[in-house]
Amino acid sequence: MGGKLLVQDCTFIGLGDDCVNVHGAGYTVKSVTDNTVMGYNDRYNIPAMSFWAKEGDELEFYDKYSFRLLGSAKLKKIVSTSGEMTFDEIPEGVRKGVVMSNKTMHPSVEITGCIVISNRARAFLIQTEDAVIKNCAIRNTRLAAILIAPDMNYWYEMSPGRNITISNNMITNCGRGA
Repeated sequence: MGGKLLVQDCTFIGLGDDCVNVHGAGYTVKSVTDNTVMGYNDRYNIPAMSFWAKEGDELEFYDKYSFRLLGSAKLKKIVSTSGEMTFDEIPEGVRKGVVMSNKTMHPSVEITGCIVISNRARAFLIQTEDAVIKNCAIRNTRLAAILIAPDMNYWYEMSPGRNITISNNMITNCGRGA
């Protein structure tokens, strides 16, 4: 997505999934040769495509198991039919199995003044940077009211949760089915 998402003064009642779910798509490094990696989406069994990253985007590389940031690199070229991505230089430690996130497409998010009642899942799933959740009332969600956690093993919905402020919210009776 990139850019900024503003969700303001909304009411969500009895939804079947998350009210607001902001995340990127993670791609796995299948091979590394010099400054070229083959990127692949393990969930959907497809190579990295140009809708996920464009030339000039900044990609971040993470250890799949610890989510430790290995570094970032600017994408020089992508071949969307094969998932081949070329960089001027890739960070040390990038190898097969490392997960990539497109930092350029991490949107900032502001959620303010919203009401969530009796939602089956979470109110807000936030996997991005520069997010603010404030002045919301969240009641009776089955899972956590607000979840900030990347998934790099099944859904591959991931971006880091960085620089997130949660303030002045009323959270009641949430996480009761988790």
